[in-house]
Amino acid sequence: GADVNTIEQDRGFTCLHIACVNGDADVADAILDHQAHHGDVDFSILSNDPPRRAWQLAMSFGHYAIAEKIDQHQSKSSGDQPSGPRHVI
Repeated sequence: GADVNTIEQDRGFTCLHIACVNGDADVADAILDHQAHHGDVDFSILSNDPPRRAWQLAMSFGHYAIAEKIDQHQSKSSGDQPSGPRHVI
């Protein structure tokens, strides 16, 4: 029941971004599965830094399999923009 777009206050990361940094493929898969069914996962980071996408984080930390899964999910999407983060923790 948790909102997948909840962002943490310090870096503006969602749970998908944290999974990409940590290389947690199981968490990333669960979030991407949610996105496939509900279409409301935010792939970008809202922070004072230039926005970065979850795919970029996965690539920059060497988690190429996660980046590939994100790329596959986004290419399957209908092009709708995610609703974006709603809660800051």
